[in-house]
This record gives sequence, C-alpha cells and structure tokens, in this order.
Amino acid sequence: MPAINPALATIARRRHGVITKADALAHDVTVHQLRRSVERGELERLHPGVFRVAGAPRTWHQSLLLGVLAGGPTALASHRSAAVLWDLDGSRRGRPEIAAERHRRARFERVRCHESKDLRLASPTELEGIACTGLERTIVDLGAVLPPERVQQAIDDAIRRRLCTWDDLLHTLVMHSRRGRNGVGPLRAILEECYGEQVPDSRFNRLVHRLLVDSGLPAPEFEHRVFDTTGKEIARVDLAFPGLMIAIELDSRKYHLSARAFESDRPRQNRLELQGWLVLRYTWRTYVDSPWAIVAEVRASVRARTRGFI
Repeated sequence: MPAINPALATIARRRHGVITKADALAHDVTVHQLRRSVERGELERLHPGVFRVAGAPRTWHQSLLLGVLAGGPTALASHRSAAVLWDLDGSRRGRPEIAAERHRRARFERVRCHESKDLRLASPTELEGIACTGLERTIVDLGAVLPPERVQQAIDDAIRRRLCTWDDLLHTLVMHSRRGRNGVGPLRAILEECYGEQVPDSRFNRLVHRLLVDSGLPAPEFEHRVFDTTGKEIARVDLAFPGLMIAIELDSRKYHLSARAFESDRPRQNRLELQGWLVLRYTWRTYVDSPWAIVAEVRASVRARTRGFI
C-alpha cells in the first residue's frame, strides 16, 4: 500500500486496491501529492480520478469496481454482476456488468455496459465496497439476460433468505412496467404464477414441481406438513398431493453427502407410510436422466389413488 496517507491505505484495502481522487481529497491528500505518488510508482492511474495501488492483486471484484467508477458517478454494478454481489443462487462471475446513464458508455473495455434511463429506481446500495443495484432491481435486470428458470431460482433464494418479499417484487414490477424496462416480462410471468406461495427449500423442488405441472398434472404443494392422529408433526415432505396422500421426496446431490440425513429419513418415511401415505422418492440423477419416468410414475400414482379415494 502507498505511504501517502494511512486512511487511503485503509480505503484501498476495503475497495479492492482502488482509490479515487474524491477519496484523496476527502482525506486531505492534495492533487499534487496524488501526482507525486503516481510518479513514484505507488499509484497507477487507470482513468481520470481513478487509481490502483501498485502491486494490488487484479481480481474480478476490482475489475467490476473499476467499471463502475469508469461509468460515471451514478453507475452501478448490475445484472449478473449484481447477482454475484447479492450472492443469489445460481449466480456466476463473468464479464463485469454495469448500468450507467443513457448515452454514457463506460470507458473500460472489459466491462459490459447497459444504458439506463431509470437509475433513480435502482435503489442503489453498496456491497463488498462496490455500488450496485438494489435486490429487486437486480432481479428485474436478470430477466433481460437469463432464462426464466434462472430468474425463478434467484427469486426463490431471495425470498427464502428474507432479502425481499413477494410484495416487494410486485411493487418493483409496477414501478418499472411504466418505463418499459427489459426484464419486466419474465418477472410478471413468475409473479402471475407464483405470487404469495411458499418458496421451496431447494431449486430441485421447484424444477420437479414445474416438470409435473407442465406435463398436465395437478400442482403439488411445496413443503407440506404431515401430522399424526394426535396432532404431532411427523414429517414435512418436499412435494405433496394431500388429498390423495401422495408424498414426493427429492434427494438432491448434496443430500447424498450426508449420512445423517440418509439415516434419519428412513424412520420418517416409515411413519408416513404407517399413516397411509404413498411415498415416491427421486434423485437428482433420475431427474436429469429420466424426467419422463418421474412424470409417468406420479401420473400413475395419482390415477390409482384417485380411483381408490372415490
């Protein structure tokens, strides 16, 4: 770190080895002192008013921050990059993405810049030292660059972690619909289908639910609680047709890594069956390799139980 000012060194550590002219002036470092630090090789000038500490590691976060700073005072990390900062399920680092005011392209060639006329609606926040779009706006933006199932995955994660509510997303949809923002369509479709429902514990639950519904089967309930005759809860099943007493249990890839979970689920399944429930179990591998086998078995079970309950 440069020796020009301890406060700037602290800022640089927090901001991925990057400082700005504004940082310097706010801590009584003059423009002349900044220029001298560049001449001595302590700082590397990257953009007007933006510097990297010499020797600081070049990271994805640093590249994203530099893109935001190059995009102007209102620019924000956005889209897939904002999803990474929010740590949303399924998010992956890639080419840094920012949103900047219309007609102001970022002057940093390794950054993907999305022009925006409505950054005032973006609810800017700061995560990991980088200005980025608020959670709900991030989800709207994901709809413009990701398939609907990936947007659904991010929404499930956000609601499950209580980062937002269905009402928050509905409000965001209303506010952005008037502006014709890209991504509004996928969010509207998801809200029309899922608004207010309980969010599944895992993406696997959501995928199998969608598979069954798209195949013409009735929609099963998520995380259905089962009680015995005394009112004691004996299980919570991933998907269920309660009226037919059909439980669908889904063993994700992570599930198989837990011997404790494997052992505890056997008595649980026994209790369900003793109460008259039909328990169907499927693994992630079955879903990937033979999804239609799952559909056929569930459909046959629904038909058989429907006849039996008439």
